[in-house]
Amino acid sequence: QTQTFQKEKLLKESDGEALRQALSAADELRTRLQEQEEATEGLRKEVKRVQEAADYEKECSQRAADAQRVSDTARSAAEEHARALEKERDDIAAQCYEHA
Repeated sequence: QTQTFQKEKLLKESDGEALRQALSAADELRTRLQEQEEATEGLRKEVKRVQEAADYEKECSQRAADAQRVSDTARSAAEEHARALEKERDDIAAQCYEHA
C-alpha cells in the first residue's frame, strides 16, 4: 500500500507540475496574442492614416487639375477677347482712313 500511495503521490505531483506548465504556457500565449492584437491595431491605424493621406493627395490633385482647366479656359477667353478688340480697333482704323 505504501508503494501505491507513493505512486499516486508522484502522479499527483507530476500532474500538478504539468498543469502548472500548461497554465504558464497558456499565459505566455495569451500575452503574445495580446501583443499581436496591439500590433495589429497599430497597423490598422497606420493603414487608415496612409489611406487618408492618399485620399487627401488625390483630392489635391483633382483640385489642381480643376484649377488648371479654369486657368486654361480663362486664358482662352482672354485671348479671344483680345483678338476681338484688335479686330474692332482695325475696323475703326479702317473707317477713319476711309473718311479721311
